[in-house]
Amino acid sequence: MSNGNQTDNDMFHSVINAGQATLKSAILINGGAATAILAFIGHIWSTDTPERVVDFACPLLSFVVGVF
Repeated sequence: MSNGNQTDNDMFHSVINAGQATLKSAILINGGAATAILAFIGHIWSTDTPERVVDFACPLLSFVVGVF
């Protein structure tokens, strides 16, 4: 009986670890996307027309919300 409980416990911990790894990956990907958009916005601000920067507010916001 004790061996069955240990196996269930191990399975539970592996599911928790997989979920944590998934969340960490999603946060990392969203953070990278937000950084990339910020770099792109900086490039547009310095070379193109700064008025176009406003067009990237919604996409940036969606990635920032995904980080939190």
